[in-house]
Amino acid sequence: MNDYLSPLSDSAQTPPSPVLYSKPRLSRSSTLSTRPSRSHRSNRRSDSRSSTPTPQFKQERERQLANVPRDTLLHHTISKEYELREAKHLLTTALIQLEAIREKFIHEHDSRLALEAEKKDQAVNSTKALIDSQRDAMDAKEEVRRFQLHLENAQSDL
Repeated sequence: MNDYLSPLSDSAQTPPSPVLYSKPRLSRSSTLSTRPSRSHRSNRRSDSRSSTPTPQFKQERERQLANVPRDTLLHHTISKEYELREAKHLLTTALIQLEAIREKFIHEHDSRLALEAEKKDQAVNSTKALIDSQRDAMDAKEEVRRFQLHLENAQSDL
């Protein structure tokens, strides 16, 4: 690991190596990472949504980055800006897709509810029609019995 990029190095005591200036290499564990060192994680503000670092964090990062070459810092900043732009684009795309899926789900759910309601209405209507036809059949049978009774009464009177 590069001493001048280490989060635990003391930039006041560790002079930069000329070899490192000619071909700087960045690693995920380098000081240029956006993650604070382990000792600074507990010093973060309790409001994790804050967009500005604490003064202690800023001072420590400035001390850690004091001997990092300007070109390295510029390269890292440009890379991070590009990564941020790409991440925002991906997030926006994902949110758009999520919203489209949510709307599709809502539409399908509403369609399913409408179909279920329609089937229920059809079932209720067919049940009513069946009951009505059974009632009509019973009424017709009753009427036939009455006519038979009148017929029997008329025949017995004759």
